[in-house]
Amino acid sequence: MLIRMNREAFARLVLFGLLLLAALEGASAQHGGKAEPRRVQFKTGASSAISKGRVRGSEEAEYALAARARQRLVLRLVSAPARSASPKAFDPDGSPLELVRERDGETWSATLPKSGDYLFVIHRPAGGAGATSYTLTVTIPPPASRSKATEPLEEAMRRFVVALEKTDAELFLSLFSRVRPFYANNPLNEYRARVTYAELERDIRGKQGMYFDYLERGDGGAYDAFVDHVTTTGAVMWRRVEGNKYVPPDGAAASHAYVKWRMEDGRWVIDEISYSQA
Repeated sequence: MLIRMNREAFARLVLFGLLLLAALEGASAQHGGKAEPRRVQFKTGASSAISKGRVRGSEEAEYALAARARQRLVLRLVSAPARSASPKAFDPDGSPLELVRERDGETWSATLPKSGDYLFVIHRPAGGAGATSYTLTVTIPPPASRSKATEPLEEAMRRFVVALEKTDAELFLSLFSRVRPFYANNPLNEYRARVTYAELERDIRGKQGMYFDYLERGDGGAYDAFVDHVTTTGAVMWRRVEGNKYVPPDGAAASHAYVKWRMEDGRWVIDEISYSQA
């Protein structure tokens, strides 16, 4: 009988301890206590890591990843209900990191500006009642070989000319990097700006803003447009004047209208577009 009572007393003590611990954790949360972010770690030889989770209401799930400057980050977030969760990202200094959303609506990417710990936050933008289950895939692609491109530069340039002639928005946008900005240059107004893919896509698809006139003529055709520099006689190739710089077929080497290219991940992308616009 004595042993049985000791066991019951011990069980009651353990139960009391668990209840006390839960109460202390709840009080900590109410006074700003917060769990540490889950650390994203790649297995040896891997460039991706997968994590699954669930968030309810306004809850957020946090992940931390150690990465280096100039690495490319790709986040793929598949949620149920579909697209009910989104990621936010912060650099090692705590500043928001701009994530470029891909057309599939479930993939985001960025080129990392500095080395250190990055924070990713999975949240439900709509908030409110309900829950979201998700699968997060974090990828740091290995550096691509810079020695070879998947196609000759002349072929990329030819697709550019065709995109202009046919006003083909999809083909035109495919010639730009989604992770690094390009330069928009206007020598007449001494204007040179770094433009993200998201900005370019918004203007091209909406046919408005600063950059839609690469393909369109605004104000009933009254606006100057970059497309005015393309010939209409059937995809006539532009002239390569130096390095990766091309000018229109009848343009001088010093023409203010030109396009420059650079190689990214084994393919040619547009690095700069220039033309004089009043």
